[in-house]
Amino acid sequence: MENLILEHRIAQLPLTVALLTYNRAHGFLEEAVNAILNQTFTDFELVILDNGSTDDTPQVILAMDDPRIRYVRNPPRSAVEFNYASAYHIARGKRIIVTHDDDIMLPHMLETQMRFMDEHPEVILTWTNVSTIDQKGNAISPAMSPRQEDILFKPGEYILNFVHERLWPIPSSLMLDRRYNFSPMVRLHYFNSKSVKNNIRGKNVEGAEDVLFPARANVKRSIGFIAEPLLKYRLHPSQGTNGVDLSTPSIQLYRKLRSFIKRTSIAIDYSMLFDNFIARYQVQKKITLISAYPLQLSTKRYFVNEYQKASLRAQKNGDAFYSILPLHILVNVLADSDTPKLDVAAIPAPKDNQTTAIKCFYQWAERQAEGKTIFHNIKGRVAILGSALVASLLVLEAKAAGVEVVCCLESNIHRQGDMLLGVPIVATTWLADNVDLVDTVIFSSEKDQENYLSSIIQGIAQNKVTSLSWKAMTSLNGK
Repeated sequence: MENLILEHRIAQLPLTVALLTYNRAHGFLEEAVNAILNQTFTDFELVILDNGSTDDTPQVILAMDDPRIRYVRNPPRSAVEFNYASAYHIARGKRIIVTHDDDIMLPHMLETQMRFMDEHPEVILTWTNVSTIDQKGNAISPAMSPRQEDILFKPGEYILNFVHERLWPIPSSLMLDRRYNFSPMVRLHYFNSKSVKNNIRGKNVEGAEDVLFPARANVKRSIGFIAEPLLKYRLHPSQGTNGVDLSTPSIQLYRKLRSFIKRTSIAIDYSMLFDNFIARYQVQKKITLISAYPLQLSTKRYFVNEYQKASLRAQKNGDAFYSILPLHILVNVLADSDTPKLDVAAIPAPKDNQTTAIKCFYQWAERQAEGKTIFHNIKGRVAILGSALVASLLVLEAKAAGVEVVCCLESNIHRQGDMLLGVPIVATTWLADNVDLVDTVIFSSEKDQENYLSSIIQGIAQNKVTSLSWKAMTSLNGK
């Protein structure tokens, strides 16, 4: 019955573009709308969903003279989730893409996605690579993913591929074919159960649903990724993880992916790949809550035991080792000075399809095996941007190398005021008034956004500090 109702709603329009907006009348809204209206593919309706804006958004939109525009104003104080979900219910197109008022489509984005889905009718969902821009529209990175070729994921293949490439879909580029009933997935995506929202029994997946949405579709259906960056994705200084719990969403993500892969037709057991990612984030959860230094002996034993168990799993599938490289580094940095360092010589170097972070973790482990520290060329006092697992590893290795870590700079308000391994966690803006206390700021992010982070830090510090990524440190101090 639900499928019949859905089919009744769908008219003959090939595509619905739904644009979500809130209080952007004098910001990015017009640029986003114009980019949509100027697409080379023109046969679509543009539904602009206003989530109760209190600025001039209605006047701006109603002044736009294009018959393809439908303006829908939701009641003030409507839940953000309602604005999202309503797009799927009122759309009249055979396909739908829900985008945002601060992201900019390249002129041929819709044409490229429509053609891909026309040529591959088995594909029910596509998304594209994106470039990133700052608030002023300046380029940050040319592509979020280094992949050069389009890829069609048959059932289960995206789920398995994610542990290698971590192709993280940006929702603003996600196009769905409505012949497939996405309604249950939309409800789950935007109106998660109470146990998920309130993190009952560790079910919080905040921030991970962008991956779980296509992964759910890929259990039994084919989906596609277009390698060309066709969307300018705008980053904001306040953007990022701001939840109380930094690790549980990732733990739950890999648990769900593990359950999804078991429901596919893929016969080989790949559970150890997901199990080791789970172990990695469980270790992250524990170490990021440790405020004191040095660590207790029982805590060190816990980390060693977790690494040993994960290493046994990696013996069944060598690819499972790459996810626990941070654990490998952690065990080495915690070892006594007279204890031989664990080596990675028996493990092949990561392949090209692995992330930059994985490749740099491997180089870091190589330096450790050589008896070197990645802090070899770092002089003076250090501040670390971030306070998650990589930041913890940097703090520990800096202490071992005799380098002073003044603080961890953190935009997450729930982390500010805490301690990480004896190092105070302060707001990123702390640097503005204390720039004389810091010589170097080290970025601990695993994402490839060094230029963006550098622009933020140098803006706060007025170009008075050196800044670099931990990734650069793993190669700068090479052989």
